[in-house]
Amino acid sequence: PPPPPPPPPPPPFHAEDGKRDPESCLVGSEMCIRDRGRGGLNEQGLARFINNQTAIGDWGCDALGHISRSFASLAEVRSYLGSKACNTCVSTPVIDRHGKAAMFEIGNGNDYWEYNPENLQRQQQPLFASPKLFAVRSNRAFTNDDHQEPDAVVAGWPDGSSSKLRYLRARELFSRGITDSDRLTMEEVMAISRDGNPGLEPSAICRASTYHTIWGAIAFGVKSGEDPKYAVMFVALGNPDYSIYVPIWVDLAAGELSAHLKSWSDSWTEANANNIGWWAAKLFDDHFDQSADYDEYLNDLFDDVEENIVFGVKQARRQWLDLGQTGRFHDQAHKLHDWSARAAFETVKAAHQT
Repeated sequence: PPPPPPPPPPPPFHAEDGKRDPESCLVGSEMCIRDRGRGGLNEQGLARFINNQTAIGDWGCDALGHISRSFASLAEVRSYLGSKACNTCVSTPVIDRHGKAAMFEIGNGNDYWEYNPENLQRQQQPLFASPKLFAVRSNRAFTNDDHQEPDAVVAGWPDGSSSKLRYLRARELFSRGITDSDRLTMEEVMAISRDGNPGLEPSAICRASTYHTIWGAIAFGVKSGEDPKYAVMFVALGNPDYSIYVPIWVDLAAGELSAHLKSWSDSWTEANANNIGWWAAKLFDDHFDQSADYDEYLNDLFDDVEENIVFGVKQARRQWLDLGQTGRFHDQAHKLHDWSARAAFETVKAAHQT
């Protein structure tokens, strides 16, 4: 017999109407918050991550996989979303190799809502004026297009909600850091991601409640005219407050990625025992509600390791991009990645065991 007819398409939804789902506060009524995320960096230096998504297609991968496979710039992604060919509901940040960035909320492929740091209307607000150029989102707390702060948190949310407190804290850290130096370094962004004690402070950037943060990622691109293969993504498996960022280049084939960065499960296995994320999760489970002194101790310990990792990456990029020593890029990138993953793994594991 012939196959049954496909289900009818979802009703049209237009982001410009300003309607939002009352539960997730995202564009599209079918959106919900998940306890996982997918993202990555492509060969053209475009990074794409997932905040929230629905199970349309393969976890939204039909559309988002197409973005990663096909596009090199933020403008190309925006054009694709505007064509309404995207078949998913999702909230996803995108940043290209030149640092053009935005957060998109996609509603059933019918339309999207964009948080663009370069929006001229945003820059009229002193808090977000150039050279700051940033946007912040924390669950239901977000920076509106007009940046009118009373509207930055959905009506009905209590002042003490974690979402609002995390939003305000992140906004403060980004604004203050950029004011001090006109830019944020990789180290500063890493430090912001682990600000506060997740178990004791509702304003901590990483969550420690029923839905807690399970990974962090930072994309670092290249200047105009530079080869996008030198763009690097730093990944911290596990709650970033209890993990260490490791550099990954697209040029490294899947077989060359460190075993310390494989996926993990909750139960004890030999593979899990060799994984950064598993030990970071154990560290989180055992210590997330410890004193602020212990949290500060971990942060200092991990900061020292990350400083060495970032220093090595910066030195290598200087050789490749400034001095033109590109012949050993693949070998050097692989060694840096492997050494960084090993150092992160040994540090996180030792922290848990002590």
